[in-house]
Amino acid sequence: MEPGIPTLRTPDALSRHLEDRLQGQDVLIVEICGVAGSGKTTLCGQIIAASSVNAVRLDCDRFSTHSHTERQALIAEARRSGIAEHMAFIENPMNWYSFDHILAALDDLKNKRIHTHDRAWNRETGELDGRYQVRIAEDGPALILCDCIYLLHPAVRTALDLVVLVETPAEIVAERGLQRSKGDAARAAVMESLRRTYSVPYFETFGSRADIVYQAET
Repeated sequence: MEPGIPTLRTPDALSRHLEDRLQGQDVLIVEICGVAGSGKTTLCGQIIAASSVNAVRLDCDRFSTHSHTERQALIAEARRSGIAEHMAFIENPMNWYSFDHILAALDDLKNKRIHTHDRAWNRETGELDGRYQVRIAEDGPALILCDCIYLLHPAVRTALDLVVLVETPAEIVAERGLQRSKGDAARAAVMESLRRTYSVPYFETFGSRADIVYQAET
């Protein structure tokens, strides 16, 4: 937990807090961040279910810089180069996100209440051949829940109204990683290595920029 940052432990308490912050505004952009497997998407669903105002989730995984095939080719090329800095840049999951497109989506939702992305990452094919549309009701206050691991660094933090950092014990995150890998221990090990190498240092550096820490009751 980051010192000095308030901690909430139930979806209802967090939902009430967000609605209080929404008072006097048309739209509140809320980032739900944390390492992969921390429970961000589940929390977004819980907030939406508990909220008395319109709330939508923006799935930032859909805004990818490259398809799966392209990324694997880039990683292989970086390994062949033997340049550690290049390999680290290509391998770092933060660089897998198209933040320009994420910020454009947030701007559209806040000002037009709809956004359509025609080069969305397709979970089925791994390609950028999907169409992803998010809309909020034309009238009334609304919460936009921006679900992403990495949105605390300066380039994007300023576009967000409120940041919730989801903290989950490392052993639970690792267990979820294995589940998400459908029992593929090798893939789970790779994802755990990426978490330790890139995500953990990221939150050590930028975690203090969060407004709220969410620790689910266990």
